[in-house]
Amino acid sequence: QGEPCGVYTLSCASGLRCVPPPRDHSPLQALLQGRGFCAKYTRMVPTERPHPPGPHPSHSSDIERQRHLHTCPEVMRSGAVLISSQAPCRKLLNSVLRGLELTIIQSDRDIYIPNCDTRGFYRKKQCRSSKGMQRGHCWCVDELGSPVPSRARDDGTLPCDARSSP
Repeated sequence: QGEPCGVYTLSCASGLRCVPPPRDHSPLQALLQGRGFCAKYTRMVPTERPHPPGPHPSHSSDIERQRHLHTCPEVMRSGAVLISSQAPCRKLLNSVLRGLELTIIQSDRDIYIPNCDTRGFYRKKQCRSSKGMQRGHCWCVDELGSPVPSRARDDGTLPCDARSSP
């Protein structure tokens, strides 16, 4: 416990897992750079964050709220937003995570972990895992995960916003 660790270093001892430093702004980057530390494995339970008092800007009237509830199936009557386990990216992510071991060891295996937004749909840019200091292959998709035409810039970056399509 407390030993340094990361994605490309030795695994933590049994019963421990590699975690990023507390309040790190880029936890994935910290683990990729070996700035994590071994800690006891505890199953994390999502916590509910209460909204500040007062009306939410998007719910300015009851009519507007009812329209919003009708068009967004992820929203419950209480107004709380659910992360839909049935959203396409979330379904694939859950499947991938079930298939991976709790600790990731360095290997030549190419891993694809879908990049999901908070609603469980695909983010515009998807990438395969990096190998050492070499970046993984990236491509652009729509929110359902279907590839969309894209072209890398001269500097190697891949913009996936609407303005950059060829």
